[in-house]
Amino acid sequence: MLEFLLRRPIAVFLTLFVSVTISSIVFFKLPVSLLPAIDVPVIHITLRYPDAAAEEIELSVLKPIRENMLTVGGLRRVESIAGSEIGKISLFFEHNTDMRLAYMEVSEKSDRLLSVLPRELERPVIVKSSTSDIPVIKMQIIPQDSVDFVLLSELSRKVLKRRLEQIEGVGLVDISGRQRNIIRITPDYGALRGLSLSEQAIFQAIQAVNIDFGAISISDGSYEFNLKLGSKIRSPELLRDLLIRLPNSGSVRLKQVARVEFERENPTGYHLFDTTESVVIAIHKQTHARLTELIPLLDECLNQFKEDYPELEFRMTQDQSKLLMLSIQNLSQALVLGGVCAFAVLFLFVRGWREPVIMGTVLPISLILAFSVFYLMDISLNIISLSGLALGLGMLVDNSIVVIDNIMLKRKEGRELAESCISGTSQVIIPLLSSALTNLAVFVPLIFISGLTGALFYDQAISVAAILGASLICTFILVPLLYFTLFKRHPEVCRQDSKLVLLLLRLYETSLNYLWQRKARSLVVMSALVPTAFALFLILPKQGFPEIERSETLIFIDWNEPIDVNVNRDRILEFITTNSEHFKLAESEVGIQQFMRKDNQNSLQKAEIYILYEGANQKESGDLVLQKYLKARYPEASVVLTPAPNPFDHVFSSSEPFFQARFRSLDSKRQVSAGSLSEVLDSLRKEEAFDLGQGFDTEIIACLQLDFDKLDVYEVPYEVLIKKVNVVFDEYLITDFKAFGEITPVRFARQKGDILQILSEQQVESSNGKSYPLESFIKLSMCDNFKRITADGSGVYQAIDFEHINNREEIERCFTNFAKLNGMVVDFHGRMLSDETSLHQILIIMVVSLLLMYFILTAEFESLKMPILVLVTIPMGFAGSLILLMICGGSVNIMSGIGLVVVLGVIDNDAILKIDRINRLRCSMTIEAAIRQAGIDRLKPIIMNTCTNVLAVLPIVFSEGLGADLQRPVAITTIGGLIVGTFTALYFVPISYWYLFKERNVTGQI
Repeated sequence: MLEFLLRRPIAVFLTLFVSVTISSIVFFKLPVSLLPAIDVPVIHITLRYPDAAAEEIELSVLKPIRENMLTVGGLRRVESIAGSEIGKISLFFEHNTDMRLAYMEVSEKSDRLLSVLPRELERPVIVKSSTSDIPVIKMQIIPQDSVDFVLLSELSRKVLKRRLEQIEGVGLVDISGRQRNIIRITPDYGALRGLSLSEQAIFQAIQAVNIDFGAISISDGSYEFNLKLGSKIRSPELLRDLLIRLPNSGSVRLKQVARVEFERENPTGYHLFDTTESVVIAIHKQTHARLTELIPLLDECLNQFKEDYPELEFRMTQDQSKLLMLSIQNLSQALVLGGVCAFAVLFLFVRGWREPVIMGTVLPISLILAFSVFYLMDISLNIISLSGLALGLGMLVDNSIVVIDNIMLKRKEGRELAESCISGTSQVIIPLLSSALTNLAVFVPLIFISGLTGALFYDQAISVAAILGASLICTFILVPLLYFTLFKRHPEVCRQDSKLVLLLLRLYETSLNYLWQRKARSLVVMSALVPTAFALFLILPKQGFPEIERSETLIFIDWNEPIDVNVNRDRILEFITTNSEHFKLAESEVGIQQFMRKDNQNSLQKAEIYILYEGANQKESGDLVLQKYLKARYPEASVVLTPAPNPFDHVFSSSEPFFQARFRSLDSKRQVSAGSLSEVLDSLRKEEAFDLGQGFDTEIIACLQLDFDKLDVYEVPYEVLIKKVNVVFDEYLITDFKAFGEITPVRFARQKGDILQILSEQQVESSNGKSYPLESFIKLSMCDNFKRITADGSGVYQAIDFEHINNREEIERCFTNFAKLNGMVVDFHGRMLSDETSLHQILIIMVVSLLLMYFILTAEFESLKMPILVLVTIPMGFAGSLILLMICGGSVNIMSGIGLVVVLGVIDNDAILKIDRINRLRCSMTIEAAIRQAGIDRLKPIIMNTCTNVLAVLPIVFSEGLGADLQRPVAITTIGGLIVGTFTALYFVPISYWYLFKERNVTGQI
């Protein structure tokens, strides 16, 4: 076949040109994203149950929903948390679950339960988590002092939001910080008592004038018309003149007993940009939108807003496209720089320009052809697929080096140019195919790892397979054809090796002779790398995913005090003003947020602050200063600092603590107080750092105890008393006025004053028409109460969280003994257990890959012993990887584990080529002569392969950004393994070969 192609170079080049052109066009159509299109396997069910306590929500709502969801296909675990008036259930699925089907099943099961859930419960909201949950950018709308904030809120909702939704690629447009007007009725309780008029009479009068006809039509002869009421009250002016019927006789207008005004609703939350109250619009992209095209459209829209509304200031913040562009740009630069370095190093080993040009031509062509595979497999350009290309880049050059070097060997033997090209290429097809198959035997099993690791590195496996496949095609067809084309006019040209290669040959021969005279001792010393690999694996720290540098922080604050939202806002303003010198920008969500995508676990006493620093170097010190300030100023507050979220965190991060002990009571359904655990916690506090979970959080509440005997004696209905309490202590919603899609609430103003004063002044009416003070039936006391109830598939639990543990066995023993003595059970969860599972799976994948490699090599060498010789070099390479990882201060994590798998696939290439060459030379030489000659023949390609592979990934080590932080452990382990693997191929393999086959020290085929 090669002879056929050498006679038709124009047809081959034309076919290649067409393929490269198509692949280049495809490249510009590939989507660009930060991460692969991975479904986040989480579904959240959030609900609101007005005026319900946490215990009632857990028993009446969350428990039946949670138990019903346990049969959903692919469910891994379920968690729930109940608070005052709110509840949330989180369903976590396996990563191979079809989340669209899971969402449909969850929605169906939730609908079936509506009939048995409380009627007062608002319909649960079901949200499927995805990478688009993180807004791509936030638009800040900052008003001047003269701008009415309610009008700004209406402008944001009716105009700005709709204009943003019209931009192609924009998905959800979410708004927070809005305020609205309501019709507030403030009663004159003195006038009401003087007229013996109750609040209920006012409510009934207002509700009566807000009744719609509904869908009524009337006939008029042969015509039929829809009936519409044209005199409904819609304004405070008309409402003031509303007649209220008195109990005995006559009537009074509403304005005579109450003040009716169109006023701003009492806010439940604020959005602050630095120290200015503002409105924020969070913009989410559609799943398949190209972020690089969307951001310029948003910038254009922003400039238009600035022209149309000069009285407002517009700012774009938290731009996720910068993260994308920096990550992709850094990895792309590393990919290009690695390719340039791999190409440049060729000139150090080869005299002349033709051989490096051949290799330099094959490299970009193979890379471009690989993009066609990306398009066919529906893979985007992301940090995972690009890193796969960077890893495959060195392997891509390896094949060309081997073919060219073998062609040059044939020419040195005196063969014709065409025969050298055909024979030199054909001779290495089998070993190169074996090397490629062993590489694929490593990378392909990666996609079968369960969980996030397998889902995420599917792209990396495909990218490596794509570039290897393109490399083999170009190596077997394009390299000999280019070599023949460039040298056919100069068939006599067969350059000698460069000075560097000659120097390396002399050093190699000298060092091999030295080690050959001490074969046994040298073999023992080199074999010590195997136990070194196991020892380092045990010693190095273990973690899930590597740490990445950030310049943004998110601060979650729970004041743990019964303050209102205005006090909450004032505290945040003081915090920002006092510490503004430590950061560049601050955005705050105070109280209850209005974003649809939020989990509704916010409250009036909580705040969330986004802090942007000048750089990653200022983040650590700045976080420490801010945390110290809050702890010193508000010691009772719960303060949590975390890196600001991005799509990377949304995919990789876990809400699970590192290690968690969950206690459940067997004797009672009630929660366990922290005091009952104090003894065992004190014993562990000296060695372990831990936090009590949300299930232990308590708050001070006002407990109203009803005297049911008095209610019965004075004939005061229970429901009347409860409604009275709601009216006087809360802004009671009377009705909603609806017109043209607008909803205006009509609320009854709460009475001002402290609780005891209100109870003494307010009266409740009995069934016989008499009135009595509220304090006659209610006793007030302050008490501690659990704020939240946490539960999972096994029921209610309270957890103790550890972010690091020193003695897992001791913790489990103490907690287990305590649980047995106190009628409880305890079980253990956390990221540590799942990380161990992932690392164990990677080890299993390595074993499977080794078996596949062994079978492939057995078929190639037709020997059972030679594959073992190749596989023994792998743990030696692992030792090099772990040594370099330890020097660089790294850890054994998912990414460095993937790097070890990369070493597993790459390190065997040189050993395979070396053994194949020895076997061929054994036909005409003794075993020692064949070993020495094979070392000389294969020294240059082995050294060149190592240099190109190392240089291909070396730029990643020195790159900055999220993509580099993620891939740096892979690059470090790859470089360390390749360097040690080179020495094993040069020295360990020949000496071991001699010991295995020295009894056949005669010429002839093995």
